[in-house]
Amino acid sequence: MRHSKQKGFTIIEVMLVLALTGLLFVGLVAGFSGNLARQRYKDAVQDVAEQLRSLYSLVYNPQVEIRDKSNSACYGLASGSNEIGDKANVNRGRSNCIVLGVVASIHKDTIETTTLLGRDVSREDLSGKTELQVLQYAQANNLVAIGSNATNCKITTGGEMSLYTMKWGSKLTKIDNKDKSVRATLLIYRSPRNGSIHTYVWDGVVEDPTSSRDPEGNLEAISYEKYEKNPLNCSSANNVKLNNEGIYKYITDANFHSDSTHDLILCVEAGDGMTYDGHRRQIRVHAGGSSSLAVELIDTESDKFKQCQ
Repeated sequence: MRHSKQKGFTIIEVMLVLALTGLLFVGLVAGFSGNLARQRYKDAVQDVAEQLRSLYSLVYNPQVEIRDKSNSACYGLASGSNEIGDKANVNRGRSNCIVLGVVASIHKDTIETTTLLGRDVSREDLSGKTELQVLQYAQANNLVAIGSNATNCKITTGGEMSLYTMKWGSKLTKIDNKDKSVRATLLIYRSPRNGSIHTYVWDGVVEDPTSSRDPEGNLEAISYEKYEKNPLNCSSANNVKLNNEGIYKYITDANFHSDSTHDLILCVEAGDGMTYDGHRRQIRVHAGGSSSLAVELIDTESDKFKQCQ
């Protein structure tokens, strides 16, 4: 009788197949995880760049005025004596208070945006004044007084305040020192002269002189969120003055610049579970820019690219 051979796999062959399948699976998972981590980094970079670009649309199309939520009244800024102007019960649209632009305070992982406000100077003689001097003349600030008079009011943020937080735990650092957090302010302003847009950069933020210093020796930055939650009362013992609060007192030639030598260069550091291919991505905000094109995502192959240290 002829015995037919029984076809099948030996235990060794089965184990080899399982081992190879397992290795392939591990490789696929690792590749997928790596791609996901890189994609998260790219998303974080693109997202913060778009957030900065969106600031210009707020300047081109201002949607808010300074209004008391209870009666839609618009109250003025500082008067000529630097005290809070008494502009109570002025109907919306008839107030001397207008939107001039936005102020964005940039920190290591947040961007805090407030509305820049000031009195209407469009019909006044602005000849001989620089744009920064026009801002000072218009008493531009991102805080306003809400109340019935100078001693019965509260200081709060003008218009809406928004707080953007970096995605996936990423953070912004200086180009020459990855361990040094960014502290910078963008002031994007629409001139009452001709409607042109101007971008000013300041390598600093509004600080709270009553607070302690951080590990880098800087005073703690003011969070404008505190004005939304707990507005300062104008009838305090010292009668708070707006020119001692907010961005107003920092708008000077010594602080804000609009020339290319003061471009703001930001490096995006990866957060947990994120990877990048060789070079950290770089975002440059061109001082003096007149549109969202001022925010540039620098390609690593570009001659503009500088290695983030």
